[in-house]
Amino acid sequence: MLSAIAISIAVMVVLVMRGYIGGMMDSLFDSLTRIETGHIKIAHSEYYDKEDMMPLEYMVDGFKGEGYKQLLDIIEPVDGVSVAAPRIKLGVLLSFQGKSRSAMGIGIDPKAESMITSFDKIMVEGEYFGYDENPASAPKYPIIMGAALAEKLGIELEDKLTILARTAYDSLKGMTFTVTGKFSYGISMMDSKLFYIPIRSAARLLEMGNGASELILMIDKIEDAEKVADEINSRFQQQEGAYLKDGSTPRYVVVPWQRQESLFTMFSMVTSVYNFVFLGLLVLASTVIINTTMMVIYERTREIGTIGALGMTGGQIVLLFVLEAIIIGAIGSFIGTIAGGGIDFLLSRVGINLNALTGGSVDFAVTDIMYPRFGLSLLFWSFLFGLIVASAVAYIPARRSAKVEPAEALRAV
Repeated sequence: MLSAIAISIAVMVVLVMRGYIGGMMDSLFDSLTRIETGHIKIAHSEYYDKEDMMPLEYMVDGFKGEGYKQLLDIIEPVDGVSVAAPRIKLGVLLSFQGKSRSAMGIGIDPKAESMITSFDKIMVEGEYFGYDENPASAPKYPIIMGAALAEKLGIELEDKLTILARTAYDSLKGMTFTVTGKFSYGISMMDSKLFYIPIRSAARLLEMGNGASELILMIDKIEDAEKVADEINSRFQQQEGAYLKDGSTPRYVVVPWQRQESLFTMFSMVTSVYNFVFLGLLVLASTVIINTTMMVIYERTREIGTIGALGMTGGQIVLLFVLEAIIIGAIGSFIGTIAGGGIDFLLSRVGINLNALTGGSVDFAVTDIMYPRFGLSLLFWSFLFGLIVASAVAYIPARRSAKVEPAEALRAV
C-alpha cells in the first residue's frame, strides 16, 4: 500500500507538471508565431540581418518595385499556405495631451490579419478595422491599441493622438490618428506597448509606397514549414531580379519558424529552463518510488528466506518480487494517472492565471491565462513512467536478497 501510494503521488505530480510545461510552451509558440514571427517570415535580406533596427529602406516591394502584392501572387498558390499577410513594423513616439510614450506599431492588411488573429475575441472596446479601409477617402485615420497602453496614456475611444516616426527616407514625420478600438491579447508585455493601424496608413506615414517590412505566412501543418519555405524560395529564384546587385545574395529570405533566431533562442531558453525543472521532478519522483520499493523488499528478508527454504530458486524469487512490483506499480500508476489526469483536464479547461500565480512578473510572450496541455499520450507516458521505474528498481534489491542463504535470511529481523 505504501509503495502504491508513493507511486501514485509521483505519477500524479509528474503528469500535472508535464501538462503545465506543455501548455506553457504551446502558449509561447502560438503567441510568438501569431504576433511576431509567423510560421514563415519573408523579408528583404538586408532588413532581416538588421531587423532590430527596422531599416525601412530595405522593404518587400516586389522584384522590380512592383509592390509586395507581386510576392503574394507567387506565394498564395503554394500548397500548404493558409494565410499570407503583409506587415509594416514601426517604432514610434505616441503623443497625447502632453504625454509621450514609445510604442511598437504594426501596419496590417485588415482582412488578411483577421485570419491570423481572432480580433473579434480580443477587442475589449470599440471595433476592428473595416476590410476596405482606405486612408485616402476615410475621414479619419483609425488606430486600435492595447488596452494597457491606452490606459497608461489616459486614452479613450474617439480620442486623437499623434504618431511621430522615422520614414523610409530617414526623415521624421507625424500623423494624427483616431482611436477606434482597444484590444487585449492577455499578454501583459504586448498589451502595454502594441498598436495596429491599416497598412495603407502605415505606408503613408513612413513613405513606403507599395512596400512592406515583411510578409508573415501561416501554414496548415507547422511541421511542414521548412518544406513550404523551400518551395517558396525555389519559386522566388526563378523570378527576374531575384538577387541583389552582387548576383549571389537573394533579394528576399524565406525563413521558417525553425530557423528564426529570435523564436529559436526564446524556445531554447525556455525549453532548457523547463526541462531542468522537469528533470529534477523526475529524479525526485523516482527517488520516492525507489526508496519505498527497496524498503518493502528489504523488510521482507525473512519471507524470502522462508520461500527459499521451501525450495524456490533465486531466479524464481526475483521473478516473484518483480511481478509483484509490476502489479503494485500498475495499480499506483493507474491511480496517479486518473488523479493527475483529472487535475490536468480541469486546468486545461479553466486555465491557470499566471499573473496571480507570479504576482504579474511574467516576462514571456504567454497569455495571462495559460491552459495546460492534456492528451492521451500524456496519460500513457505518465502511467508508463511509474510502471517502469517501480519494476526496474524492484529487481536490484530482490536479486540481492535472493542470494542470501535461507538460514541466514530466517535469522533477519
